[in-house]
Amino acid sequence: MSFPVVILGSGRGSNAEALLKAEQNRKLGGAQIAALVSDQPEAGILELGTRFSVPALYLDPGQKGARLSEAAEDAYIERNGLDLPQEPDARNVLPDPDCMTNPILELDLGEAGITSIVWATGFALDYSWLNVDAFDEKGKPQHQRGVSSEPGVYFVGQAWLSRRGSAFIWGVWHDAKHIAGHIATQRTYSAYHDASQR
Repeated sequence: MSFPVVILGSGRGSNAEALLKAEQNRKLGGAQIAALVSDQPEAGILELGTRFSVPALYLDPGQKGARLSEAAEDAYIERNGLDLPQEPDARNVLPDPDCMTNPILELDLGEAGITSIVWATGFALDYSWLNVDAFDEKGKPQHQRGVSSEPGVYFVGQAWLSRRGSAFIWGVWHDAKHIAGHIATQRTYSAYHDASQR
């Protein structure tokens, strides 16, 4: 069984190129690369589209609803002889959900019972809204292997957080495991402290 995959990238496209070559050599199992997409107009990943006959699309981060044209999608499916089921509902554009039209702009985390936050930054980093003492004079995170100088704030997935693979899916687990262990240790200390105060 085959399934389409879209590769998102903002750089030279070296990882995407490796995946495209693996697909050519039938080493991706049932995965078929359906498109290359970037939020950077000059990204090298977009040039790979011509070399590998795969639709490539620049999506302006500020452009709402940007997508491959139906004609480009259909042309790729036909060109590659893909046996994909028709999904008419996939072409329906639904209204924006309430979380987009009426976003929550303020939230008392304690009152809401929120004790953990996972912040997925995407391709561009912007910490300007995070009002904690966890950054150096250049605005970069201050940390030791992802454990921030601000209690309870952690970073993962950053380039060279602790090793070359820290920013990659196949390497981030080392840092995530370290941070999870740190959090578990801190909870043990807190539980011990709370018990000793009784």
